[in-house]
Amino acid sequence: MQIRTMDDIEREKKKESRDKMRKDISEDINDVIENINILKRPNKEKKTIWGWLIRIIIFTVITILIVNFILGNIWLLKFLIKSLFFGG
Repeated sequence: MQIRTMDDIEREKKKESRDKMRKDISEDINDVIENINILKRPNKEKKTIWGWLIRIIIFTVITILIVNFILGNIWLLKFLIKSLFFGG
């Protein structure tokens, strides 16, 4: 059997009180975090047909602009080369 001194008993009491305080603090922090999560607005998912339709329209417009720019540059280059070298 081990002999326990007053210092050992005091150390154990201090450790128990610190553990209890840590537990209480962690519970308080968890409560605060839960309250914050409750106050946040829920994420509204805009996965409706209108969202997809708008994305498709924007993608189509951008694609048409890019293709038009490329084809316009090719036509302009062809026109300038014909004007410069063939005089026409």
